[in-house]
Amino acid sequence: QLEPNVARVGRVAWRLCQALRLARPEVCRQAVQLFQRDVVSAWARSVLRPAEACGLLLGPSCGHWDIYAPWNVTFPPGPQPPVRPPQPPPPGAPTKRILFLTDLHWDHRYTPGSEVACPDPLCCRSGAATPQRGGGGGGGGG
Repeated sequence: QLEPNVARVGRVAWRLCQALRLARPEVCRQAVQLFQRDVVSAWARSVLRPAEACGLLLGPSCGHWDIYAPWNVTFPPGPQPPVRPPQPPPPGAPTKRILFLTDLHWDHRYTPGSEVACPDPLCCRSGAATPQRGGGGGGGGG
């Protein structure tokens, strides 16, 4: 929260990724480049104090974070609507099927046919692995 400089935070994240052996150095570099702006933006808006964020990410040796810690939600002033329990539909009411998809994204660098069983994340990205037979499908994104 005290250092919003994206490049500096990226360098620290890259060294941390390597020191913790989260991935090969090249994968650490690529992951940091891909996500450093998003991470800095999230940290800048976070309500967690630095020690809490460190404890959440790295565990109790770094700081303390407790998901069950007390927290408050402030509601706007004024009368609240009455609570009404939901009513089940009557027997024989029409039904619908719903497909609910979350966390969809399109990866512009996805390469159809790329390696699906490699030790690194983002294997399906162009330049990450050599396309092979039996690799990733052609219809989806990374």
